[in-house]
Amino acid sequence: MVVYRIVLTDEYIEDAQHVNIAQNRALRLIYQTGWVRWFPRVTFAATSVLLVVVKQTAVAVVTGASFLLTFAGQFYLRWTLAKARRRIRFKGSTLTLRMDENGVEIDGAVGHTHLRWGAMPPPVIRHHGILIKLTRLRGIWLPDVALVEGSAAEARQLLASRVQAA
Repeated sequence: MVVYRIVLTDEYIEDAQHVNIAQNRALRLIYQTGWVRWFPRVTFAATSVLLVVVKQTAVAVVTGASFLLTFAGQFYLRWTLAKARRRIRFKGSTLTLRMDENGVEIDGAVGHTHLRWGAMPPPVIRHHGILIKLTRLRGIWLPDVALVEGSAAEARQLLASRVQAA
């Protein structure tokens, strides 16, 4: 049996949010891919300079304003992520998760849940933890530092055997 004990701190919630976003291609593109932010900026800046050179200053001003809005959009994205983290109702509470051959058992401020391995999508194993997926878009991030009983190798072995069995 492997046991994780997670305290829902701001740092944990931010880390879990980052890992969950990384699993969704569209969200990863929007929130975590740098060229998505810089490609429009370079395009707007170059277009503004070109429009000034050809003496289309009114259009250049609009393009320059669009360039500035790309920075505002980036701050807006960060703000929405921070707002989502602030809305976590059970911040500060402790979540205990036990994994064995039968499934995953979760005890927390909300209650007690038991999930069978066959009812869950395959987990994501990362170098510093495991993402247990509850649905296609939701999961519980289990960092290796939150292990109370068992080892990271045991947890990965258990998950590997469960994924192969399913």
